Amino acid sequence: MVVAFAIHPTGGIDMLFHFTWTRRDGVGEDGDERILKILESFAPAEGQTIHMWVERADGNGGYGLIETDDPAVLASGPPVFAPFFDFDIQVVLQHDEAIAILKEAVAARG
Repeated sequence: MVVAFAIHPTGGIDMLFHFTWTRRDGVGEDGDERILKILESFAPAEGQTIHMWVERADGNGGYGLIETDDPAVLASGPPVFAPFFDFDIQVVLQHDEAIAILKEAVAARG
C-alpha cells in the first residue's frame, strides 16, 4: 500500500505525485531511436520511489506515480526527455484521504 503522506525520522514528509507524458508533435523514428538510447543509461534520481511507470498502448505517452519528500527530485527527469515529451506532474492523495477532506469541506459549508 502506498502512503500519500509519511513523516520521516529526518523530518521530511513523503508526498505522492502523478505524472503524465505525451509525445511532442514531430517526434519521429529518429526521436524514438534517441529516446531508446537515453533510456539505456537513464536512472531515476535518488530520493524517490517509483510506484508505477507505464506506457500508453498507443505509444503516445504514459503515466507514473512517484513518492518523494523532495519535489526538486522530480525536476531531474523531465528535462532529459523534454525534446520528445510534454510533462504534467500533480500532487495526489489516496482516495480515503481525499474523501475525508471532502467530508470536512462539505461540513464546513453547513
